[in-house]
Amino acid sequence: MRAFARLSDAFFRYLLAPAAVALPVLLVGLFALEEGFLSDAHAGFLTKAYLAIDRGRLEMVGFYYPPLPLLLLLPYASVAAPVVWGSLALGAAFAWALIEALSRRLYLVAAAVVLLLATPPVYRLASEDFSQAIGLLLLWLAWWFFERWTTEKITAYGFLSGLFYGAAIYTIPVALPMSLLAAAVAKPIRKLPLGPWGAALLVLVFPVVVGIAIWAYLAWTFTDSTAFLYQIFHYPAPWYPTLLMLFYLVVFLLFNRGALWHLAVVALTLPIAARLGFGYSVGFALAFAGLLPLVNLRRGTPLLAQVLIFLGLLVQLVYYLETTPRFPTPSQENLIERAIGKTLSSAPKERILTDDRTTYRFIAWSETAKPYLLPADGGYEMALSNPGAFVDYVFACPGDSRLYRAIRRRPPQGFDPAWQYRECLFFRKRGAPPLP
Repeated sequence: MRAFARLSDAFFRYLLAPAAVALPVLLVGLFALEEGFLSDAHAGFLTKAYLAIDRGRLEMVGFYYPPLPLLLLLPYASVAAPVVWGSLALGAAFAWALIEALSRRLYLVAAAVVLLLATPPVYRLASEDFSQAIGLLLLWLAWWFFERWTTEKITAYGFLSGLFYGAAIYTIPVALPMSLLAAAVAKPIRKLPLGPWGAALLVLVFPVVVGIAIWAYLAWTFTDSTAFLYQIFHYPAPWYPTLLMLFYLVVFLLFNRGALWHLAVVALTLPIAARLGFGYSVGFALAFAGLLPLVNLRRGTPLLAQVLIFLGLLVQLVYYLETTPRFPTPSQENLIERAIGKTLSSAPKERILTDDRTTYRFIAWSETAKPYLLPADGGYEMALSNPGAFVDYVFACPGDSRLYRAIRRRPPQGFDPAWQYRECLFFRKRGAPPLP
């Protein structure tokens, strides 16, 4: 009976609860996708995944940062795959936070977790950047083990915290300042002498630093560069979580002073990350700032503290319901991009010369990289100098693209302009069949 009870508990905790929480988030994401919404982040990740799969060069995944989301797309790369992964990650993080709150009999805190997930920018995270959703889950796990390590003083928890920080760095760069801050506050929390604190520093920071160093070395060795995907997706650092952190500070000062050092890590991570140039979305910032401090609330937290936390997240929910879209809303441009991508996908293999740095949204909607000749392909430079000898179509959009600059100076010889969408230009070689 005990074995069955443990199995049932594991099934509920690790499968049923995360799936149940993920389901409404997934339905929102799939509905938005069906309506024509595809975020820049998901389009960029999908384009690189298609390229790795269709060229049979899976090692290319390791040359782009962050690599873990790209790796997760390899088994089944489609426009729906990032939404599924993002929903599962959010479902797991919030389900385990709920279970933790309920196991400590913090019922109003559990209700506050539900309010946080119901905040539009938070649940839209699965539809807008699944990499940040996965990063949130890994950072939550790292923080959970860190809290256990500092309170229960079990060394294995410190090692596990460091490993999850190391995994998180492959999804979101915020893991770097957070792991450094966690290692720094370990000394006052545990009252460690200098020697043991150095060991703790090594345990928490070493996996992150080594992870970054290995990726950067391999990418530089094989590509002479380090391709940082987040350079494509600019996230301005939002200031809203600062207000939430001030609110938590009041609650912790009144009712939970023993966890103030823990709160300092969460409060300082986002501003420091922003100063280092590590962008993050509003949804990630709200989930990070709202969810992680709840890990440090112990059983017996006064009811008044729980009421304050609940009211704070309720006010936040009402504010975002009134000021932000409740669902990811496709624009007319999204619908046109989808139609163009589906049309381009019908071209023969590697017959469209284009640059995925500026046309990645169209390639993502194509759900394949086979029709395209891209900068990562061996024959790209030759085709760029003489398109007529290698391709039937040329498609270029404005941005950091040699191809676009070249055809703006002089249209490709032997090609006629077929159509133009905004500033994107499509040329068809004379004699080549028009795309359906």
